[in-house]
Amino acid sequence: MSKQFFLLTILVLLIGCSSSSTPSLSSADPDLRRQALIKLSSELKSQKQTPVFLELLKHDDNSLVRAQAASYLGKYKIKEAVPNLIQACKDKNHWVRYESVLALGQIGDTEAVATLIELSEDDPVVAVRRGTVQSLKQIKDPKVVPALITRLEDTDPSVSRAAWLALKDVTGQSLPNQVTLWEDWLQKKR
Repeated sequence: MSKQFFLLTILVLLIGCSSSSTPSLSSADPDLRRQALIKLSSELKSQKQTPVFLELLKHDDNSLVRAQAASYLGKYKIKEAVPNLIQACKDKNHWVRYESVLALGQIGDTEAVATLIELSEDDPVVAVRRGTVQSLKQIKDPKVVPALITRLEDTDPSVSRAAWLALKDVTGQSLPNQVTLWEDWLQKKR
């Protein structure tokens, strides 16, 4: 019996999930685990299933299962998941990083700002960079403004546009999508 199977079985039994989802969460088949996670989320009536999502995010060997877990942690705004989601932003799989940054934005905790800014600058995947910009917009911390101005010059136009829209939303300003104008505005504001 694998360690992962054992841990998930124990978690499922402790949480008291329905017997129909128990075999799927502990299945060796990642598609069945993902389906069970979706079912568990649709039945969510309290945060008592949070340990299952956290365990899958941290330890499942399938990236789609980890990404799905991150998505639900964000959907239900599980604040205690923030440290695990920040860690998941370093996952080698871009879908896990993408869902983790979106979840951090949905939760809205400023603890995630530094990680999101770093990913917005360094992640090689456009969707992840665009997701970080969207999440920074949701958090609305004034510290994000310089990073969003920098993203106006992203090599991908969709990231640049998302940064411009985020700047307009976070600052309440309606300046054009030009770095120098935003930098001048920021300088005058300080």
